[in-house]
Amino acid sequence: MAGRKDVEPGHGCREGETLSLQVVRPCPLCNELMEFDPQSNPQVVVCDSCGLACTIDLPPARPEVLELEVLPEAPAVAADGDDVVEWLRRAPGPIFPSPDFAAKQAAARRRQLALAGGVAGSAAVAIALLSGYFGYHRASDELAIQQQTAESREVESAQRLNAIQQRLERERQAADAQRLLAERDVRAVTSKYLAAQSQELATVEPWRSVIVSTDAIRSTLDPDGVVLPEAHQSLRDALLRCSASHDVDAIELRGHAGPITTLAVSPDGRWLATGSVDRTARLWDLQADHPQRTGIALNVHQKPVTSVLFSADGSTLLTGSRDATVCMWQLAGGTPAEIPIILPGKGQPISKMALSPDGRWLAAVSTEGGFETGLGQLWDLAAGPGSAVSRQLTGHAGQIQAMAMSPQSHWLALGVDDAVRLWDLTSRDPAAASVERQCRHGHVTATLFTGDGKWLVTCGDAREPAVRLWNLTSNDPSDSLLLNGLDGPVRAAVVSADSQYLVAAGNDSRLRVWNLRSSEADAAPCILVAGDAQLTGVTMSAAGNWLAASDAAGKVYLWRVAAAGVEPQDVVLTGGTKAIKALAFTPDGRWLAAAGDDWTARLWNLDIRELVAQADKLARVQIDVAALAARQPTLQESLLSLDPSDFTNATLPGALWSAIQAQAPRVQSGWKPWLIERLTLPEEPKIATGPRTNEVGAVTPPVLEEPEMPAAPEVTAEKPSLMVAMPEADPTPARPAVNHEWPVRSIVKRGNPAEAEPRTAAKPASTLEIHTR
Repeated sequence: MAGRKDVEPGHGCREGETLSLQVVRPCPLCNELMEFDPQSNPQVVVCDSCGLACTIDLPPARPEVLELEVLPEAPAVAADGDDVVEWLRRAPGPIFPSPDFAAKQAAARRRQLALAGGVAGSAAVAIALLSGYFGYHRASDELAIQQQTAESREVESAQRLNAIQQRLERERQAADAQRLLAERDVRAVTSKYLAAQSQELATVEPWRSVIVSTDAIRSTLDPDGVVLPEAHQSLRDALLRCSASHDVDAIELRGHAGPITTLAVSPDGRWLATGSVDRTARLWDLQADHPQRTGIALNVHQKPVTSVLFSADGSTLLTGSRDATVCMWQLAGGTPAEIPIILPGKGQPISKMALSPDGRWLAAVSTEGGFETGLGQLWDLAAGPGSAVSRQLTGHAGQIQAMAMSPQSHWLALGVDDAVRLWDLTSRDPAAASVERQCRHGHVTATLFTGDGKWLVTCGDAREPAVRLWNLTSNDPSDSLLLNGLDGPVRAAVVSADSQYLVAAGNDSRLRVWNLRSSEADAAPCILVAGDAQLTGVTMSAAGNWLAASDAAGKVYLWRVAAAGVEPQDVVLTGGTKAIKALAFTPDGRWLAAAGDDWTARLWNLDIRELVAQADKLARVQIDVAALAARQPTLQESLLSLDPSDFTNATLPGALWSAIQAQAPRVQSGWKPWLIERLTLPEEPKIATGPRTNEVGAVTPPVLEEPEMPAAPEVTAEKPSLMVAMPEADPTPARPAVNHEWPVRSIVKRGNPAEAEPRTAAKPASTLEIHTR
């Protein structure tokens, strides 16, 4: 930048004049120098080359003055010839650059152009970079958006595909469920159809009906694990009509000489104990192959046995009798002791007994004497049976009709008239004091504790709601719940082992089932109809899958208990025709035992798979034996097959006798005199043919037929008669004694005596047995 500096007078300028200099500045467009007055601020300067108008605004501060070197004065010359002084005195003109200014200016322009080109290139590069950067980011953003869009589309497609797959899977599962349900329905219909076929065949071909009923059970048991009541009933009915099936179902335990009043099963499921009015108790080994052969008589009591119990560990059997004695039989070693331990009592007949689960307390009551006061006794067995002393229960006055022990061995409950009394077995003197609770439903007929110890159940005989639940966990003694649905006397009651169901048998041949775990335990119960006779007992299996009830007509009604409740259709087990007084399941649920007034205890096999296998095997053996017997020729066929030309007069009678001996078990009694009489007559004899058995053992009555016999040879004086040729005695050893009464019902092949059970006293092994009606 150029400036100006005032020069003092006497230094090359006139006095009073100021030296002014013009300032130049390059044009920003063409780089040409432009002159302007620095004292005028601001000012507009127009470039002479490019015509660019530039506004120059100098700062208010005084511009820097161009320092000019003051040369020394030249020697004085004439005033008129001093050119320099004259030039200086003239008005200053434009300052022209030095001669090399053009070159410098050109170089400056070139540099400016190069710089401008560099700047332009840099700007272009920067613009390109920025364009590339922004383009890259824009492309990246677009690509990211496209990727997100594609991913979202893929997610949506996957979701739609997953939804479609789930829908298809649900439809497939629904179709499979419908198919399985349809197949199950088909199997159920098939099972019912086969059961109906078995019922039709039962009277004509009983063994064939057994096989059909086993097929009916297997049609649903193998694939579904379910047995329809119709198929179950058909198998029981078919086996009932077959006399040889008692080794498989309805096994009869005989030995008592009077009605059986009580029975019990040991906790390990091995022993079944029965007590009878014949003053004996009997033990039966349920784990033996033939339990009916294992009866052990316990003959100690002098009066009828009224109660039998097993200890919790199964090592002791207790028997109570009306002779006022309680006997303890040790079962160590698999057999009862010959001499029992007799517990001393109060001299009153024993009617009922109960043993606490911990085995310490034994309670017995006497209900003899009509409506007089009953007697309750309590023995402490903790010190051993030999030192146990009877304690009389006090605090009650009235007839004792029911008794129960709580599962926790805490309470003893007695139903006395119309109230229930509780004795605390954990107190110092349990027999001394009791707690009474008025039931208000008539005389107490049954008392029960639930397995969880929460409820005490009392049943009465009033014509009003007769079942009440007492809450033992409440501090209020009157906290109870009256169950609706049963008006009238309660004959028997039972609580399931899991404390879920309460079942009561009324006087109307019906069972009421309450669900105690329901939010409304006092709601209307489920009603099960059991025949027409009066019910005498009810019980449930330990696993809770079976419910059984007995009646006065000798029938047992069986219901399956499922997760949803008790199935309404029952299976009727028929044994005798007299009342059943005792009923019990084995702990494993395999056997159901029942006994009553017909002097017989019966066992029904509840293991359906085992029962089906045994019944099917036995039925097929019976059918094969019957078919084999049916294929044997009759006497008529044997005689017709003889050709007289093949025999002489001496050998013909022997052949006839052999043919007759082969058919001996199949002809009527008195056949020998009749045949001898016929053989001595000249006319053709009428031969009695035995019954022909069909493939299932059924028989047809004997008929007299007139066979076409070949003409008898002429009898001459030289030839001996037929009577002479008849042997005087049987040429073969006598056969074992068999029953030849008509009609033949079935033939059973007997094998090893150790493996088979003889049905009569004198019955040899390895023989064909002929059963008669």
